Amino acid sequence: MQPTVLEIAAAAVRARKRIAAGIYETPLIPSQIDYKPNGTKLLFKAENFQLTGSFKLRGAMTKMSKRGSGDDNSLITASSGNHGIGAACAAQRLGKSLTVVLPETVVPAKLNRIKSYGANVILHGAETGLAEKHAQQLALSGPYTYLSPYNDSDITNAAAAAAAWTTSSSRWEAAG
Repeated sequence: MQPTVLEIAAAAVRARKRIAAGIYETPLIPSQIDYKPNGTKLLFKAENFQLTGSFKLRGAMTKMSKRGSGDDNSLITASSGNHGIGAACAAQRLGKSLTVVLPETVVPAKLNRIKSYGANVILHGAETGLAEKHAQQLALSGPYTYLSPYNDSDITNAAAAAAAWTTSSSRWEAAG
């Protein structure tokens, strides 16, 4: 059964409260183009100012913050970079053990950034899909819990939490 809009909104509010201390409240930047056919304001949510340089930290923090401190399973995920960086940062901040499976073609700067947060790294396959399959197989056969970069309601609720924060009236007024 699919969740209702109200259930998604409630989950987004809970997620926002749980992760607020671990993320930046990134700015809304008004467009320099005067695009107001019917009073519409065009704003950009500058998630590039997030601690890890993308919105991916929000989803990882949301998912990992739901796990209890007694849950000792190591987490494993797959990424070609930004999700891995966000997940590694979240794991470090929340004291979780994380392994990130990356394709062998990962950008070196992203690989180094993931390692800088203390995550274990496995290089596997020539592209992200192969790395993801490998991470899922390791989760099925080992002591890992798989953290999907995109197919998880906790991950997507984080995006809804950002949208809820963005639409608060005080933020709109401050942006322009």
